[in-house]
Amino acid sequence: MRRYKHRLAELKNRSRDNELQKLAEQLAEEEQESLMNLFEEIREDAKSRATNIEDQMQVLRQDVERTRITLEAEQKRRVKEVLPNRFAIREVRVLPLAISYVVPATAEDMKS
Repeated sequence: MRRYKHRLAELKNRSRDNELQKLAEQLAEEEQESLMNLFEEIREDAKSRATNIEDQMQVLRQDVERTRITLEAEQKRRVKEVLPNRFAIREVRVLPLAISYVVPATAEDMKS
């Protein structure tokens, strides 16, 4: 349980902020470069790099969301299905520990 809570908190707090921030900085640089260039070919190249960076940012955001959803689903499954099944009593068995036979004594047994 603690692992799930820790990992979910980590995703919520960090959510790969460092990576997203680096990509955002690269995107800003690419946009600056495309504005400053006079040649159309260089501008198009900078725009394609900017689009690529935006795609990477989107993939990172989706990955964080998918990981969060997967963790929550796995946590629910373990708590609701796996643990109760593991610790449930499936059946009650009563096994005899010893058998004792009680035979009434007859008059013949008493003579000896």
